Amino acid sequence: MERRDFIKTGIGVGVTAGLIIDPLKAIGLKLDDDVRQIIIRTSWSNSNIGEIASLQASQNTIQRGLPRAKIYLWPAKKNDAYVEAMKDNNATLNIIEGDINESNEPDNQELKDLLETSDLLIWIGGNIQDEVQNKSFADSFDEFNRVLSYCRSINLKYGIYGTSFNQLSAENSETIKPILGHSSFIFTRESGSYDIVKDLKTECKKVDTGTDINFNYDFISIRLATEYITSLGLNDSDFVTLIIKTNLDSIGIDEKRNICSRLSGNIKDFIIEHEIPFIILPSDLGEVEISRQYIYEPLKEELGDKLHFIEQFLTPNIIHPIIDKSRFIISMDISTLVLSYTVGTPGLHFFLPEFGNENSLITDLGLKDWSIDLKESEDDDIKKALTQIHKKYVDALVQVGGVRKQVYKKQDTFIQTAGKLLYPDKGKKKKKKKKK
Repeated sequence: MERRDFIKTGIGVGVTAGLIIDPLKAIGLKLDDDVRQIIIRTSWSNSNIGEIASLQASQNTIQRGLPRAKIYLWPAKKNDAYVEAMKDNNATLNIIEGDINESNEPDNQELKDLLETSDLLIWIGGNIQDEVQNKSFADSFDEFNRVLSYCRSINLKYGIYGTSFNQLSAENSETIKPILGHSSFIFTRESGSYDIVKDLKTECKKVDTGTDINFNYDFISIRLATEYITSLGLNDSDFVTLIIKTNLDSIGIDEKRNICSRLSGNIKDFIIEHEIPFIILPSDLGEVEISRQYIYEPLKEELGDKLHFIEQFLTPNIIHPIIDKSRFIISMDISTLVLSYTVGTPGLHFFLPEFGNENSLITDLGLKDWSIDLKESEDDDIKKALTQIHKKYVDALVQVGGVRKQVYKKQDTFIQTAGKLLYPDKGKKKKKKKKK
């Protein structure tokens, strides 16, 4: 069964629309209420697929749920790639630049004025931890601390959504505790992060497990993606996409080589047995050479036109429809798996423990059998996962449908929480006067 045909059936109905039709109706909010001004602080950097996608996905999530809100996007780093991608889709952009400096003040007047006049700041995404595994995280502990501490100092309400929390020293835990405690709500990205926040015993009254913000990414460039697929001589849903991610400071070059060698051996056997082509797609600029040198080059002669390598880093608006056209994907990158599930494409998660709590997201979604620890698993485990998702494809489609329903329910809860915060009196039922 083709995935698009499946989605049109009764099994797939209701899982493609995103948020429920009127997520605020349940709490008594109306679309003619006063406009509220929201700042979305996207804490990811701008170097890989998920990080670039998170800006548009964040705007999309809030805009669908709170259509009369005026939204300002405040990315950790501005990137022309995602700005152009959003412009191509006629998005309305209000992008603010700047940072909170070491003196704990906004570094430009426009940012200062915006922060002082807004109703809510939502910190979205990121990975808050001690800088041990990867010192290049743009969303470092210090940034999180500076931005939200400043909001607290000017009495600007703030909340946190889709953020991962990993190992924190005792000192940093004590530093971050009042910041989390002052937050109006915290929806972590996955259950492992939820456990860390709960263990801190903060004063925040609304702590829950949310999910990844990229479940609402939907900017796509079908024409460009189709050109890529056609140029490779491939047909829709007739290939598998492989996405490598090894870009942590703690993973040395020998270990990267070993990981890729193991993956390439299992993939080669699968391609030969099932005669299904593969596309190798780098998750960011740093992975282009790793993917080429350790997977594509060793296999290209033997596999010929069954193996293709996209030799450049593509933006999410092109990658998304390539994933959409894939039969399924294999990814070491959580964000591309999220993009995969949004379009109903099954995806296997081959992960490394070094990536921390983000690895628990796939298990949270009920897809434990699709999550393979590359350090703990045997080659037979990898082969079994590949074969099962291929041979039991309709079952895999049903599982993805269930994931999407679950995700959108979580997003509705988040929007209702934000709505109650912005309109505290609108959802309250008036008490009936007692008859004399």
